[in-house]
Amino acid sequence: MKQIIKKWEKFFVINLAMEIFTFFMTISLGLVNHLDGIWHSAFSLAGNWERGEGRWVWPYIDKMRFGLAAEPLTSVVSIVLFIVGNIFLLELFEIGPECIKAYLISFLFLMTTSVGVWLTFKYAAISFALPYLFSVVALFIVKKGINVSKYSDAVTIVAAAICIVLLMGQYQAFINCTCMIFLAQLMIMFYRECEKKEVISFSLKSAISIVLGGTIYLAGIPIMNSIYGSKMTDYNGSGSLSISYMISRIPARFKTTFYYFKEYFFGQMYRWNRLQDHYIVIGLFMVLVLSFCVIGTVEIFKKNKVYGILFVICMLLMPVAANVVLFVAPDAFLSIQMICGLAFYFPIMMLIAFEIQEKGFNKKWAGILLTICCIVMIYGNYIATQIDQEACKEGRTGTVTLAGEVLDTLLELGYADNGGKVCFIGMPVGNERFMYSEHFYLANNLMQFGDWGSTGSSHKQTWEGIYREYFGYYVQACDSDEFYAILDRDDVKAMPMFPRRGSIANIDGITVVKISNKY
Repeated sequence: MKQIIKKWEKFFVINLAMEIFTFFMTISLGLVNHLDGIWHSAFSLAGNWERGEGRWVWPYIDKMRFGLAAEPLTSVVSIVLFIVGNIFLLELFEIGPECIKAYLISFLFLMTTSVGVWLTFKYAAISFALPYLFSVVALFIVKKGINVSKYSDAVTIVAAAICIVLLMGQYQAFINCTCMIFLAQLMIMFYRECEKKEVISFSLKSAISIVLGGTIYLAGIPIMNSIYGSKMTDYNGSGSLSISYMISRIPARFKTTFYYFKEYFFGQMYRWNRLQDHYIVIGLFMVLVLSFCVIGTVEIFKKNKVYGILFVICMLLMPVAANVVLFVAPDAFLSIQMICGLAFYFPIMMLIAFEIQEKGFNKKWAGILLTICCIVMIYGNYIATQIDQEACKEGRTGTVTLAGEVLDTLLELGYADNGGKVCFIGMPVGNERFMYSEHFYLANNLMQFGDWGSTGSSHKQTWEGIYREYFGYYVQACDSDEFYAILDRDDVKAMPMFPRRGSIANIDGITVVKISNKY
């Protein structure tokens, strides 16, 4: 153990420093996103809602940390878990910390807007980081094995399956990373001309571990719901978690995996890299990576045609593996917090490209080309993370300033004496006094604080969270039915925006505040 720690301590420290440097704003300012991030305080214990989403392991993880989600502890611990996951990944693929490519591959994943968004879910950041760690450790165990005499294979499979259960029981989407690592490991085994017996053994043990872990996970859902009196929710496809339904939806979701792959790299749905608007740049990166895979395919075909065909199949399946959670939850929409597989695509493909470069022709110049590509990509990733954080910071500043003025006005009008519910109409970003930079809408929508774009219960929880977290004051926002009833009234639509005269009115016993005309 001491040797392993000594081997990776420099790598760990440098990665930790880079992550804190990258997400310093989030950590130092305690930035949270304007939905789930602001809904939960620094003390949050998962319960029946999470169990109803199939995340029945999550409550136990929260209890182990006593529900504490304070800064800087939460972000630093989460970052540490991500880094440890990368160390296991590099160990799995036999890449040492003395190689520059180890740092490049690690930074390609760690310095992404995905990690930045996960850190803005303070109450859940650790439950994003742990599944990533387990997603890597599961296949690390399979590849390295657990040596306990004649029961080694059985113990190895069970241990890996437990990792799959712990992964999916916290956040199912990280099964994407496990499947991508599985395909990448096979591709490298084909390229290294590993013995057929070794390839079959790894494939079978991996498949059995994933299926066994997935089965235990699915079996645990009704058991936990029965014990705690919870039930499955309809949130983002959680209610469709059944084996029969998953199988029936395979053809449709297979096509959807490629749709999200295209949208991530060549669309505007997710903001992951500042260079993504220049499609030719991303296209060149993609061509470069795939070119190395083609070179690898040609080299493999010269020696083993079967391995060459399987290598190509694994490469083509990588976009599917990046979104394999869509088969687990067939009705799910891939929100930004679920795109771990897509964020993992370039790091894992670069890992394969470096492997081919190490043994391919013109080794020196190929290595320089891949290194430059990684550095440019990391730079684009870094700028995107800063835009996200700046948007969150300036949006929070504008929202909190506006909310403070509203509270002052309400108190002047006697709200402290009368109490009652408040109905906030419109998003802060639509208010004429809300200032934001030209880069605000280059951020991911979850980070555009003040433009949460939802109504009803989400609207209620966000406003209540803002007053709780930034003012320490309890303001009871109206519920969904009341909100929609008031929103449809003609006199409310005609109200001017705050702070103009007439922007606050009492309607049916509810204090209505017209924030803006953007709903």
